[in-house]
Amino acid sequence: MTWLLVAAVILALGAVVGVEMWDRQRKSEADPTVDAGLSATASTSASPTVSSPSPSPSVVPSVSEVASGAPDEPLSTAEPGPPANPAAANCRPWATTSTAPGVEVRSCARFVGDRLYIIGEWRTTSGSELVNVYLWLEDAAGQVVVYPGPQYPNGMGFHSMPAWPEPQQTPQWREVEVSQGLVHGERYQVCVYVTEEDATPPKISNPETKGIQYGIRYP
Repeated sequence: MTWLLVAAVILALGAVVGVEMWDRQRKSEADPTVDAGLSATASTSASPTVSSPSPSPSVVPSVSEVASGAPDEPLSTAEPGPPANPAAANCRPWATTSTAPGVEVRSCARFVGDRLYIIGEWRTTSGSELVNVYLWLEDAAGQVVVYPGPQYPNGMGFHSMPAWPEPQQTPQWREVEVSQGLVHGERYQVCVYVTEEDATPPKISNPETKGIQYGIRYP
């Protein structure tokens, strides 16, 4: 009898559970949007909207910024002329010579310590010309050649030198270092001789040969 009661209770519970499950299945089939709405809500909340950034505006310099910038190229400057005579403050006055008509000449000297440099400078009174220039050093009386030696009978020569009223591309002076011992306190004569380009060179050992002279004292 007892077993019959237990079996009856189990059958009653199973019937109740089955009826409830069948009711849920029916409602789900009758209204499918319930589960779909939940899924859509979950999906929307899980994926937030990301807005794409707007493009950055291009930066254009103002007129004042462009004007204040450094120039691409430095300003061009005039090219310097040929170097000036380094002994211009220690020269005799300009003089003309019959050996080169239309050309002015002056002799100069400068000292660097015990070193003596003798210098000849020239220019034309007008137009241009090619000249030969000779340099040497004589004693105080201007009679005996002190420098250079006999191996240079015409002195230290510079040939086909361009001459203008003002220097053009090249200097219009030449200098020579006196590379032999001199007597301190003694006086000497710097001699410069200028000729036309094709003229006969001077014989400096001849006492009658006189260049344009400038007297100095060796310190």
